Amino acid sequence: MLGTGLSIPQVACRSKGDPLAPAAPTLDLVAASDTGSSSTDDITNDTTPDFYGSTTDPSGWLENDVVTLYVTGIAPIVHTITAGEAGSGTVSLGLGASPLSDGNHSTYITHARGGHTSLASNTVALVVDTVAPTLSAASGSDAGSNTASISV
Repeated sequence: MLGTGLSIPQVACRSKGDPLAPAAPTLDLVAASDTGSSSTDDITNDTTPDFYGSTTDPSGWLENDVVTLYVTGIAPIVHTITAGEAGSGTVSLGLGASPLSDGNHSTYITHARGGHTSLASNTVALVVDTVAPTLSAASGSDAGSNTASISV
């Protein structure tokens, strides 16, 4: 009885996301933007790199779906799927006029459809490094030699 001073216990619920939301998408740096020692190390000298966002939805991206790209250091970039992109499982996402500074940047995307937003994608740990290494030759140590010593 509620009138006797007893209260109904509150039960905490932990949500795993909106059950009507699309599945979490995946994010990857486009290989052409990945200028590190391999095309998969997520290191670039490009301050406006391009990414691929992928969905596992059997219908692919639908027209008017919203993909939001989050990158540390800049404002979120919102991309609305066009008719030309609809049906595809992958969409290209660029930073446009929002260049990144050198350093580490965490990046991820979300997918919204019909007012329901997915959980976040995987995180791409992007490293932007626009500073070229310098070469210096040791002087005097190779005098009269046919070989040179170079330090990087």
